[in-house]
Amino acid sequence: MGESKIVISKYNIGTKKGFNELDIVADLLERKEQMAPEEQQNIELDILAFRLGEYFGEQSLWGTHYGPWLLGHNEDGEAIGHPPIETITPEMIKCWEERIKICENPIFKAKYTDLVWDLKEIICGEKPSHTICRSYIESIIEIASKDFYKYPGLLIPKLKRALLLACGLNASELINQCKDTILKYEARIAKDDKPGLWGFSYDLLFSNQRVHLSEEEKRDIIDELNNRVERLKQSEKPNPWAVEAAVTRLADYYRKQNSPLDVKRVLWSVVEMYEKIMPESAPLQQHGWYTRLIKRFRTFNMNEEADKLLLRLQKIEPGLSASLGTISQTFEIPKEEVEQMISRVIVTKKEEIIPRLIHAFIPTKEVAIKFLEEYKDSFIAEIPQNIHDDKGRLIAAIGPLKEDLAGHIVLHLSMRLKLDALYLKVILDRATKENILSLHDYYTYITQSIVLDERRYPFIGLALEAYFRNDYITFCHLAIPQIENMLRTLLEKLGGNSYKPARNGGFNLKILDDILRERLVISALGEDVTNYFQIVLTDQRGWNLRNEIFHGLVNPEQIGEMEGQRVLHLLLCLGSIRARE
Repeated sequence: MGESKIVISKYNIGTKKGFNELDIVADLLERKEQMAPEEQQNIELDILAFRLGEYFGEQSLWGTHYGPWLLGHNEDGEAIGHPPIETITPEMIKCWEERIKICENPIFKAKYTDLVWDLKEIICGEKPSHTICRSYIESIIEIASKDFYKYPGLLIPKLKRALLLACGLNASELINQCKDTILKYEARIAKDDKPGLWGFSYDLLFSNQRVHLSEEEKRDIIDELNNRVERLKQSEKPNPWAVEAAVTRLADYYRKQNSPLDVKRVLWSVVEMYEKIMPESAPLQQHGWYTRLIKRFRTFNMNEEADKLLLRLQKIEPGLSASLGTISQTFEIPKEEVEQMISRVIVTKKEEIIPRLIHAFIPTKEVAIKFLEEYKDSFIAEIPQNIHDDKGRLIAAIGPLKEDLAGHIVLHLSMRLKLDALYLKVILDRATKENILSLHDYYTYITQSIVLDERRYPFIGLALEAYFRNDYITFCHLAIPQIENMLRTLLEKLGGNSYKPARNGGFNLKILDDILRERLVISALGEDVTNYFQIVLTDQRGWNLRNEIFHGLVNPEQIGEMEGQRVLHLLLCLGSIRARE
């Protein structure tokens, strides 16, 4: 074992407490630096053993509990880790198995037994003895019972693993020992203001059918959670997060006991605690808290109570927008770049201009995904984003990138449309000022579409007249209903059903968002075009113009030239639909 034996012997004492695996790794790495290269290899075995990551509640890249301590992605976007599993050899497993025999300290014994139990079969093709697993469970019980661990909270997931392994062995005596250890450990380390150090008795034992809890033990766990809530409510320093941690468990328990009054009682405890700190908090914080509380009440089917909180939320929303700052950035686009874009659209053959204009400004999902790939591993990608209207109302929530790729694609394309608006404006202005495209040209192109009923031609004419006099509000109000009708006609021509049942026993027509989700429409227009229509017209994470206008939510200043030009572009997209010859 060489020099590493000196380091390990420093910790591998039966009564040595107050350290954890990272202390051992740091000590080993420091000693490794002082060694000659030929001696360093001898210490790597123990460094690797104590450095491998533990993946609690999930599997590592290796399909095992232990795995690489560093994660990343290769050029193809595939997940990779360091070290690779090839680093672990049968010889290493054998050495770790030998280490078990000389372990005096339970932290050491737990580590080596767990490594062998977890990795031996996948590396050596041979199942380890069940005595290895039992030894691990017994070591964890000893660590917890005698307070060996440096940071008590970090032992909690290991206790969960020990209990699950005991259940896997179907060893009732070990299951009972784990149960007793968990109950006593929580009672010993719990601190009211540190929710990470309590509540795990409920989490680990109540939901596990293999664990037998007496009625007295169940009552003690629930009583302690209730008492903790009361103590926290009496504390001079409000801690709503700790109360919420206890209440979440209590509400779950009372729901299973079919006791809605108790569910309501404990949930309101959280509301009371948050409202104690709200007067000193920013409107954005208050909004976030109320939003979470409303979701919490709805989770437990307390819809009437959730509606009461919605009224409180509405009262703070007017001050929300005023509290939000504005971030602006100025940038210049080279004239050559603009002229190059113009030359790609405005060409000599007039009949090609509108089709080129249509094609040039349809955003693509592929572009968004490429952009998002570049920062998917950054901390920014982990930050959820909320979208509010001008009154502060929460319109939509977008989760972290890894959880909500679709939301981030919509958000990016929505922003991309605004950036590209400058190019669209320059091209449309050039086409108008130089009499390249007139109102009549647009009208003729759109009315040739097979999805536009002749009876609607006057609407198109009135809309274009409003557009050419820069009355974008009137234009959008006239054009968007025609876009919806044209898409409904497209669905019908494709053989799709445009009806849906109504509450009065009759039938309603499908609205725009329903139509854009129809498989026939997506297949005919393509995913990129369909996404484009949704982002501009119906997606709350995007511009959502159709819904904002139809429901009277939009303010006059929110519809300007940029919005008008995009709606015109959408109208031209549908105008390009022709009958097959």
